[in-house]
Amino acid sequence: EDVSKRLAELQHELLLKAEETRKLEEEVKSQDAELASLRQHLEERDAKLQSMEKTKIKLSEKAIELHDSLSKEREEKERLKQELQIHISKLESLHQELEDRHQKLRKLESKNGLLADTLEAVRAECASKQKALAEVKQAQDRALGEIEKAKTESSEANANLLRKIASMEDELE
Repeated sequence: EDVSKRLAELQHELLLKAEETRKLEEEVKSQDAELASLRQHLEERDAKLQSMEKTKIKLSEKAIELHDSLSKEREEKERLKQELQIHISKLESLHQELEDRHQKLRKLESKNGLLADTLEAVRAECASKQKALAEVKQAQDRALGEIEKAKTESSEANANLLRKIASMEDELE
């Protein structure tokens, strides 16, 4: 009887242990499933991290490219700025030269105006002198005409005198 009782207790313990083992196996299976899910989740996170790392590398490369591009653009902008400054200086110089030429032109126009006034005065004087010369020429032509007339009259008078002298000589003889 003690053995049967002990056997019944052991069987009961065995059943309890079997039940406990079954529960532990279910718990292990459940934890295995959870572990597999966690592994899959970790693998997915690892894949995401690797993808993010690749993206980070690409973004870093792109940032370097952009930095280089910006540096080149700044250098180009600075070069263009200096070139523009040179052109502005040249334009200012040309503007000053043009202003100087305008001033010279105004002086020449002023001088030209004075010369035109002087020329007009000289022309007026020349016209006046030409008129006076024409009057003198007319007076000279009249005087020459009168001298010719006087010569002719004098020649005629001389001829008449010579005839008279000849006639008187004839009479005296």
